[in-house]
Amino acid sequence: MSCVVGIGDGASVLMAADSYVGNFYGRGLGNGRKMFQLGSALIGVSGDVVVMDAIRWRTAMPAQLESEQDMEYVSVRLADAFRAAVKAAGRLKKEAELESAEALLLIGYRGRVYRMGNDFAIVCQDRGYDAIGAGDSYALGSLHSTA
Repeated sequence: MSCVVGIGDGASVLMAADSYVGNFYGRGLGNGRKMFQLGSALIGVSGDVVVMDAIRWRTAMPAQLESEQDMEYVSVRLADAFRAAVKAAGRLKKEAELESAEALLLIGYRGRVYRMGNDFAIVCQDRGYDAIGAGDSYALGSLHSTA
């Protein structure tokens, strides 16, 4: 079971993940592959290992413009940079003109936790925490009970 959890307090973000990385044929230990720093963002990934590596190693981090709000930056410029990295790795799926990737992301940026869905849509929960992966409902229940 895979899980990445992020907690933001408006000033900083704490993120944690298990070490499970695998596929349908087996599994191995991830050696910290699920979480990494990318520019000023903390990234946690659950899903396809190739997508995970593409986002980590192929993403050209755009600078945030002074005129952009954080949500606008993450939703548009950062999501587009992730989409370009996934496409460069040959893992961008297209069905009926809709693009997707086999991964979910948690993005810690400027004290907030954002979730990127497999369709590159960004959501930021008001509650200050989020989780992704097969164990997300367990993590969210635990966080809710201790919030």
